[in-house]
Amino acid sequence: MNQLIQSVRFVFGSLWLLLSLFVAVGVVWWALAQAHFLYPMWHDHAGIADTIERHAPDNHFKPDFAHTSADTRYQLFAGIVAALHQRGEGLTQLTYQTPEQTVPLLRPAEIEHLKAVATVVERGTELWWWGLLAWALLTAMLLWQRWTPPPGQAWWLLLGLGVVGGLAWLTVGFEAAFYGLHEALFPASHQWFFYYEESLMTTLMQAPDLFAWIGATWLGLTLVAFAMTAHAMKALENQLVDKHPPYMV
Repeated sequence: MNQLIQSVRFVFGSLWLLLSLFVAVGVVWWALAQAHFLYPMWHDHAGIADTIERHAPDNHFKPDFAHTSADTRYQLFAGIVAALHQRGEGLTQLTYQTPEQTVPLLRPAEIEHLKAVATVVERGTELWWWGLLAWALLTAMLLWQRWTPPPGQAWWLLLGLGVVGGLAWLTVGFEAAFYGLHEALFPASHQWFFYYEESLMTTLMQAPDLFAWIGATWLGLTLVAFAMTAHAMKALENQLVDKHPPYMV
């Protein structure tokens, strides 16, 4: 009987860890979105400014973007981030100023693509809320039974996921994974690939390089948040055990 309880405890603990990782993914995404995914840092120190200077003059549709200020680019990127979290609202209002005119940043195909991305973000957010609910219920149950997983179980989970992710990275590569993800998420008729010469959106983001930097930051902060959650959960259980014995043995 005791062995069965330990097995059930391990299964529920592993499920809680996976849900905790999922919740951490969403929390860190939200936090990074509030900071506009650190775009000013990437713009100034990761080559985006140079990319804009080099490729924006070759754009076939939008003039003089290379002459915009860094602050203008920060604001435009922030506007895109806000629109992605508001069902695409506000994309058509994103403009920059040239000596002669006010120019819309995005072309219709780019707006269509970003609205599709906004839909993905919305669906992901809905799924995250369900995951948060499941996590909260499971957290309450584990604390009630004093079944919270030990930190070592969390590290083994991270090691396993890291090995799988590392092998996938070496096998597929970031660029192939990036393209494959877009092909899976969007219909074949949907344009999601844009050359620098035809898209200020792509130039502004130095795509896909920016997404690699954001992804690495997102992953790193998610692991930190996950580890803190696992340790905090165990500390809370220890406090409860000191005051009240477990309800099951």
